Amino acid sequence: MAVDFDLTSRGEAGFRDLAMLLPEPVTVWLTAQPPASVADTASGAAYTAWWWNRLAASGAQIDAVLGYCAGSVFACALADEVARRQGRRPATVVFNPGRPTRDSVFRDMRTTLTSLSSLSAAERNDLIGTASALLEEWPRDIPGILDRLLALYRDAASDAFGRVGIAPDVGAELIDVFASYTAYLRAASSIAPHPRWSSATAVISMEDDGEPGFTAQRIPTAIGRRDLLRTPQVARLVMNAMQPEGRR
Repeated sequence: MAVDFDLTSRGEAGFRDLAMLLPEPVTVWLTAQPPASVADTASGAAYTAWWWNRLAASGAQIDAVLGYCAGSVFACALADEVARRQGRRPATVVFNPGRPTRDSVFRDMRTTLTSLSSLSAAERNDLIGTASALLEEWPRDIPGILDRLLALYRDAASDAFGRVGIAPDVGAELIDVFASYTAYLRAASSIAPHPRWSSATAVISMEDDGEPGFTAQRIPTAIGRRDLLRTPQVARLVMNAMQPEGRR
């Protein structure tokens, strides 16, 4: 099972890319974002319960859980649930793991605002400056900051989409994607790491800031963040690590 906020349009590789490179046949379940009735709770427990319930209904046996960036928090929480339900802890492999931080949210916000190409460079720079100022309060008021960033993006995107003639309903759907992402970050921020998560294996890109996070075994690489999940070397690392405890 792999946890990520998956967007086919993003520049960074995702678990779809990694699955194509695994040297042995593996069935990979990739999480989808839950409906608003779950997302609006801003609860990490609600997210993991929603994913687990759908997984359990399939009858699948889970040997490994993978997580990317903020998804690593959900992955470790799901590994806890799998261990309770299946009687053994699955192998857990996480990539650039960590809860959302000021820097990670700003990086994603800057990328998102920069993509509004119908706005002028000056307008985009002003928006990025505003986002940076809002994030100065991190982590004192994470839900409030994310709500204000969403409002900033909603106004900017509505303007940008209107300039190029994107239909209002299509624009609303695009804005809803970003709203879903901020809800995902809120939920990830609500989950506190547990000492048992130290059994996870972390695979780290060369840009990682070196913070210890919540894992004991860290495998640094010379691979850039954008390509971490589309590199044969990483696929081999995953296959080596992707064995349940007790089978290694």
